[in-house]
Amino acid sequence: MLLFRDCEEATDFLTCHGLTVSDGCVELNRSAFLEPEGLSKTRKSVFITRKLTVSVGEIVNGGPLPPVPRHTPVCSFNSQNKYIGESLAAELPVSTQRPGSDTVGGGRGEECGVEPDAPLSSLPQSLPAPAPSPVPLPPVLALTPSVAPSLFQLSVQPEPPPPEPVPMYSDEDLAQVVDELIQEALQRDCEEVGSAGAAYAAAALGVSNAAMEDLLTAATTGILRHIAAEEVSKERERREQERQRAEEERLKQERELVLSELSQGLAVELMERVMMEFVRETCSQELKNAVETDQRVRVARCCEDVCAHLVDLFLVEEIFQTAKETLQELQCFCKYLQRWREAVTARKKLRRQMRAFPAAPCCVDVSDRLRALAPSAECPIAEENLARGLLDLGHAGRLGISCTRLRRLRNKTAHQMKVQHFYQQLLSDVAWASLDLPSLVAEHLPGRQEHVFWKLVLVLPDVEEQSPESCGRILANWLKVKFMGDEGSVDDTSSDAGGIQTLSLFNSLSSKGDQMISVNVCIKVAHGALSDGAIDAVETQKDLLGASGLMLLLPPKMKSEDMAEEDVYWLSALLQLKQLLQAKPFQPALPLVVLVPSPGGDAVEKEVEDGL
Repeated sequence: MLLFRDCEEATDFLTCHGLTVSDGCVELNRSAFLEPEGLSKTRKSVFITRKLTVSVGEIVNGGPLPPVPRHTPVCSFNSQNKYIGESLAAELPVSTQRPGSDTVGGGRGEECGVEPDAPLSSLPQSLPAPAPSPVPLPPVLALTPSVAPSLFQLSVQPEPPPPEPVPMYSDEDLAQVVDELIQEALQRDCEEVGSAGAAYAAAALGVSNAAMEDLLTAATTGILRHIAAEEVSKERERREQERQRAEEERLKQERELVLSELSQGLAVELMERVMMEFVRETCSQELKNAVETDQRVRVARCCEDVCAHLVDLFLVEEIFQTAKETLQELQCFCKYLQRWREAVTARKKLRRQMRAFPAAPCCVDVSDRLRALAPSAECPIAEENLARGLLDLGHAGRLGISCTRLRRLRNKTAHQMKVQHFYQQLLSDVAWASLDLPSLVAEHLPGRQEHVFWKLVLVLPDVEEQSPESCGRILANWLKVKFMGDEGSVDDTSSDAGGIQTLSLFNSLSSKGDQMISVNVCIKVAHGALSDGAIDAVETQKDLLGASGLMLLLPPKMKSEDMAEEDVYWLSALLQLKQLLQAKPFQPALPLVVLVPSPGGDAVEKEVEDGL
């Protein structure tokens, strides 16, 4: 989690990491992200900025700084350069400095933090001047002869130098002693300065803690007072809002109660009015319906009585007329029967009389007797009359001939011809019936799949080069019908006439054992060789994508001794195959079925393999 005080700080941080910021939005780009080599842009702390407002020379609580303690040098040697310790420190004034700071060397004064231009004239003048030491001093004590006259101007006159003493100590011993003295002096001075600083720091910490407690108490009191005032005002506002809300809720409930009572009263009144009106309308409607029903019943009863009376009258009249007509017909029938008996009797009598006379044309005029005796039968006999069993005798009339055996043979022959015709029709229907492709695909495909897609491409010869009655044309049509399916052909308007067309496309459910399989079948057909545009269209539209196999139908091969025609026959088929193999996807390899219209045999298979 990244927390920033303002937008500028966030922008600097993101810029340092290589990210782009524009209009308050940052573009998070992994390629542009960089790890910064150093820290981000430094910023001054707010507390340090506030501390800079304190005036120089004052502490936190506003009081003046205590005076800086200055180092007071004290000379630990007399005029003979003998170490006397700090016995003269009590006799020297407070403002005097230690002479050891000059006798030891400027280095000690610098180490103790004493300024080199400190006044040395305030030292006592009664100290004797140091005698020249025969022993060579280290470089630290080289300034002693030049400073000593100024330190001990008022000392007594120097005595004559005593004889040169024999040095009892070596320079290394003196240097070691001087170093020890310097270390002791430095340690003592550092202890004094440290104790003074510790005391000052303790006092400053105490004062600052007290001031901090006062400031913290005052600030806390002010904040608490402000928070308490805000909370009190918020509580008052909340209580006022609750009171107003309760008042509004009470008024709302009272208004809703009044409205509900008023609405209930109005609803009851309206309901009573509606019920009264509805009851009145219902009563009037029922009364009207009852009157109409009674009127219809009375009319129906009257009509029934009138109709029954009229029917009775009609039946009586009709029965009378029927009986009268029946009697008349019986009388006529008796009269006709009597005449028929008389005619039969006369015919029998005439037949008995004519048996003794030779046959002669009867009912023929005297002038036409010779014509009736002349031969006038038709020759040859017409097939229509012969089929009907009639023989035209010309002037003698027509003679009917009936032959039971001939009619039976004719009927049997006609029945056999009908049976043969219908049998051939059934064979044709079965031969031209479509294959049950979903069942065949579901039965022969390996594996158990719920959804199967099967696509076949029929490669047929060019139909324009063959006549409609040719065997190749009929075989191509038969193959298309067999793979068309029950759904019929699909209008493939997207394919060109010279390209690959969709013959059928349908979906069906088929069962394989106890499993239902959804079979999707697609049949594509290509006639003859494809043009360049058709090949490009096939590759662009992916017509051969997902194909399960190719079926090539070769046209009937004409017997010819010309080798050129045979080469053209096989080259055209090979061209069709190469075009489709070029347009199909590289994977998978498709199985190929070749149909050859010939009796078959090993010789034909060998010839097809050699030709393709």
